[in-house]
This record gives sequence, C-alpha cells and structure tokens, in this order.
Amino acid sequence: MMIARVGRKRVVAYLMGASLLIALGGCAGGARNVWMRPGASAAQGEADREACLKIAEAESRPKYTGGVAAQAGDGFSTTIAKYQRRDACLTERGYALTMISPDETRKLDALQSAEREIYWQELLAKYKPAPAGAATPIR
Repeated sequence: MMIARVGRKRVVAYLMGASLLIALGGCAGGARNVWMRPGASAAQGEADREACLKIAEAESRPKYTGGVAAQAGDGFSTTIAKYQRRDACLTERGYALTMISPDETRKLDALQSAEREIYWQELLAKYKPAPAGAATPIR
C-alpha cells in the first residue's frame, strides 16, 4: 500500500511539473531555443541534432544481461537522461543553445530551403553563438 501511495505522489509531482513547463512555454509567447554553431548551416544543424538524438536514444536504452535489465528507472528519468545526453552531444560538436524571438520562430518555420538557409545565416550573425567551451557573451 505504501509503494502505491509513493508511486501516486511521484506521478502527481511529474504531472504538476509538466503542467508548469507547458504553462511557462505558453508565457514565452512562441520564443524558442535553437541549437546554433558558428558557420553551420541550418541543414547541418538539423543533421547534427538528429545524429545526437540517435546516439542519446541508443545510450539511454536499458541494457539486458541474462534476461535482467542492467539499467532500471522510470520512463521520466530515462527521457530526461536522453535529452541531457543529446544536449551534451551538441555542445561537444560546438553548438550553443540560443533563444530566438516569437517573430523569428514564426518566420523560420514558414521558410523553406534556400530562403530558410539565408534567414538562418542572418540569425547566426545576429546572435553570434559562442563555440562550445567559450564564455557566453552577456546580452
């Protein structure tokens, strides 16, 4: 009975946390964090993000030995670990997480191929993301 009670509390805490994140995301009014690297095209950034996500997914899967999972944990912490690993991979590749405005987000989402790439380069010039390991400028 005690385990079920603790389990319910944990689920409620996770749901409250997820609700808070959704609410805060709504307050941001469409601003978005994007991974940027000096000199990287939008297509290269997307390819690197996908590659890092695949690496993170492979590393976060439970390992089975003799029919027993060597890695235990709930789905929530596994998901967090996966995205932390993806973020670390992108940082290792020289990317910096940069927040773009709601208007920039809408414009970026609306553009395709060559126009999107030109606009991406404008955003890179505007935000000047610091390479991995460099001090982040104060804006």
